[in-house]
Amino acid sequence: MLVGLIFLFTPQGVTGRLQLLYARVFRLPLEVGRGLTVVAQTAAPAQHAAGRSGYEQLLATHRQLRNELANVRAKVQELRRQNELLTRLRRKPGWEDTPVLKASVITAAGHGQDELIIGKGQEAGVAVGQYVMSLDDHCIIGTVSSVSAKTAKVRVITHVMSRVPASIADLGLRWFIEGRGKNGARIPLVSAEHKIKVGDPVYAEKARGFLDVATVAAEVTQCRRDPDNPLLWDIAVRPVCDVAALTDVAVLIPAAQPK
Repeated sequence: MLVGLIFLFTPQGVTGRLQLLYARVFRLPLEVGRGLTVVAQTAAPAQHAAGRSGYEQLLATHRQLRNELANVRAKVQELRRQNELLTRLRRKPGWEDTPVLKASVITAAGHGQDELIIGKGQEAGVAVGQYVMSLDDHCIIGTVSSVSAKTAKVRVITHVMSRVPASIADLGLRWFIEGRGKNGARIPLVSAEHKIKVGDPVYAEKARGFLDVATVAAEVTQCRRDPDNPLLWDIAVRPVCDVAALTDVAVLIPAAQPK
C-alpha cells in the first residue's frame, strides 16, 4: 500500500521517466518475443501453402501418368486388332506370302467419296498402281493413283478414271470395271449370250506384279439389254464394302516391282 501511495502522489514527470527506464531495460526481451510471434504467425501459412502446392503437383503428375497409361492401353488394343485382321488375311489361300502394308484412312476425297487419302506413302514402299483392299471385308477397293513421302491417294473402283481388269462369277472371261462416280461402276462390252444375274460377284483379276490372286471387288446390281446394242449386256456394279466407313486398308506391296 505504501508503494502504491508513493506512485500515486509522485509527480507525472517522475513516473514517465520510470516508464521509459522500464522500456529500455526490457526492450530486448520484448522485441525477441514479438519477433518470435510474428515468425510463428507467418511460417504456418507458408508451410500450408508449400504443402498444398506439392499436393497439387502430385495430383497433376498422377493425372498425366494415368492418361499416358490409358493411351498406351488403347494403342496396344489397336495393334492387336490390326494384327488379327492381317492374320485373318494371311490364312486365306494364296495370301500366305503376299506382302501387305496396313494403312489408316486419313480422309475421303473427290466427289462421292471415290478417292481416299491414306497415311502411308513412298517412304513405306507405296507406289502408283498398287492394289488396295479393305482389311475387314477382304475385298479390293481400288488402286493407288498418286503418292507423296508419307501419304498416298487411292482411286476407288467407282472413280470415273478407274479401270480395273475384272471377271464375273465363274465365267472365266476378262473384262474391266469402269467407274461411273457416285458409288457406281459398270462392266461394258459383255455379250448377252453369257448368263449373268444380279448379285453375281465381280473379281479384280490377277495383274502381273500387282495382284497375285483374283479377289472380289464388287457385285452386279443390274443386268439388262443395252438399249443401244441388244447383243450386249448393260451391267452395273457396286463395291462389296462401304468405302465411306473404312478406317483401315491394306496396300498390296509386290515382292518385286514390275519393270
